[in-house]
Order: sequence, then C-alpha cells, then structure tokens
Amino acid sequence: MSLPQILQILLARYRLVAGAALAGLAIALVATLVLPKSWRATAEVYVDLGAPDAVSGATAPHAALAAQVSTQADLIASLRVAEAVVRARGLERDPDAQAQWRKATGGHGQLVNWLANQLLEDLDVQADAKGNLVRVSMRANTPQEAAALANAFVDAYLQTALALRSDPARANAEFFAAGVETAMQRLAAAKQRLSEYQMRHGVLEVENTFDVENERLAELSRQLAAVQSQAAGARARGSQGQESLPEVLADPVVQKLRDRLAAAQAEFTAIQGRLGSAHPQYRAQQAQVNSLSRQLRQETERRRGSVQVADKVSQEQVATLEREFAAQRDKVLSLKTHRDQIDLLRNDEQAAQKAYELVAQRSAVSALESTLRQTNVSVLTPAVAPIKPDSPKPALNLVVGLVLGALVGIASALARESSRPMVRSAQVIDETLGLPVLTTLPSSRAGKPGARSRGRAVRSLPALVDLVRLPGKRPA
Repeated sequence: MSLPQILQILLARYRLVAGAALAGLAIALVATLVLPKSWRATAEVYVDLGAPDAVSGATAPHAALAAQVSTQADLIASLRVAEAVVRARGLERDPDAQAQWRKATGGHGQLVNWLANQLLEDLDVQADAKGNLVRVSMRANTPQEAAALANAFVDAYLQTALALRSDPARANAEFFAAGVETAMQRLAAAKQRLSEYQMRHGVLEVENTFDVENERLAELSRQLAAVQSQAAGARARGSQGQESLPEVLADPVVQKLRDRLAAAQAEFTAIQGRLGSAHPQYRAQQAQVNSLSRQLRQETERRRGSVQVADKVSQEQVATLEREFAAQRDKVLSLKTHRDQIDLLRNDEQAAQKAYELVAQRSAVSALESTLRQTNVSVLTPAVAPIKPDSPKPALNLVVGLVLGALVGIASALARESSRPMVRSAQVIDETLGLPVLTTLPSSRAGKPGARSRGRAVRSLPALVDLVRLPGKRPA
C-alpha cells in the first residue's frame, strides 16, 4: 500500500481519525484534572574538589577528583542516607505509614527499610558531568513536604559523609592509642637493656675507646716488629767470632790497640832477627807485645759482653712487648665484642624509637581526624517550596493524548480498510485486477450543489467490489 493510498484511506475515514484524536484529548484532559498533583523541590550541593585535606594538607590526584562528584551522588541516593532521613523525620512512627507497610508487605521485613525504598523512588540525584554541583530533587504531595524531604536528604548526606570519615578515624585512633602504649613499653625495654649491658661491662663510649685501643694495638705491633728485628740482629751477631763483631771492629779503643799491637809485633819481629832472647830489649819488646795482646783481648771481651747484654735486653723487650701486644689484642677483641653487642642493642632501640614515633604520629592524626567536623561538601542552595506542581503537566498531557488518539484513529482506519477494502481509484483496479480502466463514473452526489466529486470510491459496482475483495481471483 503506497503513501497516496494511505492518505486516500485516511481522508475517506477522517471522522474516525478525528473522533479518536478527540477521545484521546478528552481522556488526557480528564486524567490531568483527576490525577493528584505532585510537587518537586531541588537543593544544590557543592563539592570542593580542589580543597586540601584539613589534617594532612594533601590534595587528591586528578583521577580521583574526576570520580568524586559521581561518588557523592551515589552516596546521596544510598539506602543508608534514606534510612537516616526516615529516622530524622520520624516517618516510622506515622500510623498511616505503618498501615501502608503492613498492607504492602504483610508485616514482613523492616519498616524503616521499606520507607527508605519508598523515598528513593521519588528521589532524583544528578551530578554535574563537568562541574562540582550535585542536584538533589525530591517529589512529594505538597510543596512544603517536597522541600523538607530534599533538605532532609542533604542534611542526612552531610552527616553520613562526615560519619564515613570520622568513624574509621575514631576506630584508628583507639587502635593507635593502644599501639602507642605498647610501642612505648618496647622502647623503654630496649633502652633498659642497653643501659644494663653498658653498666655491667663498664663500656660507655665504646666507639672512641675502641678507636684509641685499636690505635695502641697498631703501635705495639709496630714496636714489637722493630724490637724483634733488633733481637734477630743481635742473635746473628752473637753467633759470630769476637773479632768479627761489628761493635768490636768499629770500637776506636780496639782499633787503637790493634794498631799498637801490630806495630809492637813488627818491631818485635825485627828485634828477634838481631838480638837473642836473653837480650833486655828483646824481653822488653816481648813484654809490650804480650801486654797489648792482653789489653786487646780484654777490650774485645768487654765489647762482646756489651753485645750479649744488648741481646738479652732485646729478648726481654721482645717478651715484654709480646705480652703487652697479646693483652692489648685481647682488650681490643673484647671491645669489639662489646661494640657489636651494643650496636645490636642500639639498633633495637632505634627500631623501637622509630616504631614509637610512627605510631604516635598516626595516633595524633587519627585523633585529630576523629574530632574533625568539616568536609569538602557544602550546601549551595537549599530546597524551597515550589510554586508550580511538577505533575501532572496539562500541556504535555494534552499533546500526548491528542497524538496517541490520532495514532489510534489512524490504526483503526487502516484496520477497517483492511477488513473491508474499497476501490478508491483507477490505480487500485489496475494494480489489483490487472485490467485496464476504460472510464470512471462520477459520484451520485456530484450533481448536488456544493457536492465534491468522489469518483474514487466506486460503490455502485458490486461485482467490481466483489472482485477487489477477492484479490486471488483473476479474469481468464
């Protein structure tokens, strides 16, 4: 069916379409007059996204700020806030509300929960997609009730938002308060262990003492090495002959005696070639040689004795330094052991100190947050009683009724045409029967004054109409 045919059908059955449209309009008018009026009040809440935290001073990252407004809108429309509104306004004590609850649920469930869900059905919360505003709209039977409920939702939301922040902080404050006492006891025990160890072993400034004693041990090690070197040299000299000792060879007295002895021996050798042994000069020279030899032996023995004494002294020095070095080494090792133990005790004390400071800081922050009575949310515009009702909307209802009635009329006209089709143009005959149209007859009312030609509907040809009603039959 083409659009011109549909228009012809609607034009032919305009009374049906107009009647349906008027009926829809009448129904909408009656509904507008009969339906009870409802009123909607709106409050605006401002969420300060850039406000720093009141305690820490930190600001939330940009990604968290973008979701904060929508989160606040979800919080306003939550069941917890709605239940707070019910309790704040005492709706659960209203006999009418109790009767409605028993009728709807048969007395099952909780009255406050049911009333909260009823309020949420009339609540509309919209978050500004690009701004910081949240609009809270409430519908009620009276303008005063709508404004009161909208403001009640805003107040309950503010209290809930504050409770969601302060309640965990209060629980944290109690937890950290107990933790502070425990941390303080651990710190005191660590300090006590360190003090007792220092007093028991008599070490206070172990670091300075260890450095001094360690330096003394190094000095004793150097002295011991030097004395051991001297003692080894003395032992090596002692194993040599008397005449080859460096001390003997380098002694000026010994050198002088050797020179005199050599000269006397040379002169005695010359006398032996000229004089006999009984000659007085021979005997005198021999006595001088013997005297010088005796003096040289005495001086050599004296120098060797001094070397032996020096060797003995060196050995005694080595033994003394070895004992002092061993004692100093033991002392340094003992100090090192004390230092290591004190370092462990001090590490325990420092760890306990850090734990105490951390717990004390968290306790102070939590205690401050638990007493905080401000949020980053404030009421921008409280709800006021509206002047005009929100529903019903007369103009919209009448337009909707007229449109729906017209649509129903059009559908009825098309349905009646489908059940009883009419031949309204030569085109229909051509398309339906497949026969050429020779001519059209004017309407029987064409000759009347003011009558409009209606040759489109051929009601005076029953056989043709029958053919149209039976489109399956085609002439042979």
